[in-house]
Amino acid sequence: MEKLVNESIHEFRENKFLNEGIFGKTLETLKGLFQKVGKFFFRIVNGKPDPGAIVPVNIGIMDKNNMLNPAISYIPNEADLVLEPGLRSLTPERAIQKYGPDNVHESINSLDEAIIALEHPDKNVPNIDKKSLYRWIRRAIDNPEEDSLMIWGAPGIGKTQIVKAVLKAKGEGRMIIAPTAQMAPDDWTLPTVFKSEETGEFRAIDIPKSWLPTYKPSGDPEIDKQRDEACNEGAGGVIFFDELSRATQSVQNTCLKIIDEKIVGDDKIGSKWAIIAASNRSEDDPDSDINFGKALGNRFTQVNYVPTFEAWKEWGIDKIDSRILDFLEFNQEHFYNMSDDPEQSIFATPRTWHKASKEIARLMTDAERYGEKITNKDITEVVGATVGANIAHEFQAFLRLLDSFTKEDIRKVLEDPDKARMPKKAGTGFNQAEANALISLVCTSTRGRDLKVKEFTNFCKYLVRLDHPSLATRGLKMMLEIHPYVHEELGEVEGRDKYKEGVDIFIEKYKDIF
Repeated sequence: MEKLVNESIHEFRENKFLNEGIFGKTLETLKGLFQKVGKFFFRIVNGKPDPGAIVPVNIGIMDKNNMLNPAISYIPNEADLVLEPGLRSLTPERAIQKYGPDNVHESINSLDEAIIALEHPDKNVPNIDKKSLYRWIRRAIDNPEEDSLMIWGAPGIGKTQIVKAVLKAKGEGRMIIAPTAQMAPDDWTLPTVFKSEETGEFRAIDIPKSWLPTYKPSGDPEIDKQRDEACNEGAGGVIFFDELSRATQSVQNTCLKIIDEKIVGDDKIGSKWAIIAASNRSEDDPDSDINFGKALGNRFTQVNYVPTFEAWKEWGIDKIDSRILDFLEFNQEHFYNMSDDPEQSIFATPRTWHKASKEIARLMTDAERYGEKITNKDITEVVGATVGANIAHEFQAFLRLLDSFTKEDIRKVLEDPDKARMPKKAGTGFNQAEANALISLVCTSTRGRDLKVKEFTNFCKYLVRLDHPSLATRGLKMMLEIHPYVHEELGEVEGRDKYKEGVDIFIEKYKDIF
């Protein structure tokens, strides 16, 4: 298998194949389709760059050893370098000159900035999904007299919106947002002068500002009950402390008593008002001050929200442009890609994908109003402005592919391979660009989840239908790279044959190459 993969790479190593001979038209199509998509890498051989090997454009299919899938790669020729000067910066020769031959393998990892994980760095804080978070919020609202809830989570994942959604689903109550990171201690209260009825003396006291649902206890249970009901406004709701961990120490000291006793100055918060806080984690913004200490943490029940694409998609069926949902279904690594690169100001989150969907809708409305035609390039531009240019270029390539292959076509490869659509014919084989793109999309559609046994078997059956050893081998290699655990269940060890049927089908067809 490895021999065939290497041979397929060498098919593309000579620049002349880009514009001459049988490969010319196919490769030009491939170049046009994947031009400027993703980052540029080069092949590593025995830990060192191979100056004669490919310098490909890649749509994200790369294994942990920095090996590229040759099915979607090409060599830039001199014309490419004139059109895209940035290619020169990552050629093997330049990398060797910059990093040294012994360090290139390690240095190539730095080309991709580390993606910040969604889990909480403190292993004691449980990571929960959207369904579980809904329940935590609901319980906090239903039991406002119990401990307050702290929701940790990465930026842009919808923490505030989910609290609002729970309140809306309950059909009662309202939400008061306190942006604590931007507040000062006196944002909670106002000084006023009070005359004592006993002594007649005047003294200054603090009273809660009008945005807080509080009442002054009278000592009379009946009067206090009436006042409490008045400030509850019926159902009460949520006082939401936003970015509490980034509030100043003086603000947090003010919040301690509010959280502990639900008291502001000498006034009490209504009994039906729950306190829920939310904040980004320390790694989400290393330059910001984090003041969330043990004293404050002890006042809360703490959870960390980790969103999943599946839950977001369910929410977004009637809210998010269907093309975005389809793209992310096949490229879930782009659902959230906040980087630790301090110079990166645009990144993909559920929030920015929602923005992208809104911008597409505005683009369509604007075009209709002025009688203009919308192109895939126009859509790519607005997507790039919200989630980043690199992802936007991949999105554009995806839109082009969807002109040829629907989501159902791709799914059918895994569900009904005998009836699944085949790539277009070209000469004695297939249109290489279309075949490569189809196999890539099928493989990436399974990323981020366990590969079902039946899906793997069906995928192997489809590769057999292709009757193209090089393409089929690359497809199998890509699928195994995305799901490395499959290697352990191919029947090579007794009792571990979960995926054996599929690979046996493949080997029987292409046994001459093994």
